[in-house]
Amino acid sequence: MGQGNIGAASQEGAQAAHGSHPGQVRRGLALTNPVPASFPRELRITRGAELRRLGDEGKRIRTKFLDVRYSPSPPLLAEVIERVRIGFIVPKLGHSAVERNRLKRRLRELARTQLSTIPARIDVRLRAKTAAYTASFAELSVDVRTVSEALAR
Repeated sequence: MGQGNIGAASQEGAQAAHGSHPGQVRRGLALTNPVPASFPRELRITRGAELRRLGDEGKRIRTKFLDVRYSPSPPLLAEVIERVRIGFIVPKLGHSAVERNRLKRRLRELARTQLSTIPARIDVRLRAKTAAYTASFAELSVDVRTVSEALAR
């Protein structure tokens, strides 16, 4: 065993003694968890067939940065899931993977905080437009809030 292992073991013991868990940060007396909340699996739309169904059958909401389609959840799912299910489409449009992933993370966070709280049983597909790549988080937030208000009606 190297000396690195002994140090790691003593750190684990120190964490256990203070009641914190790996991955958590202790600040003052409060214990904070740096891992962000995420969508539960049942609230995500990931299958291509479901996304296409929304594109074909769904009603449309257009904003500056998003093209949104929505429709009632399928009957079997509507009985089980009582909240909005959300799917994302972020096309390449000549942008790098880093840019696409950043945009997806922003949209997921905005959808999680603003759309997933709507108590309707609907499926929503958010498709990013080209302009979304250059939009700030605040600008995207305004667009998602607009969509949220339209869906809540």
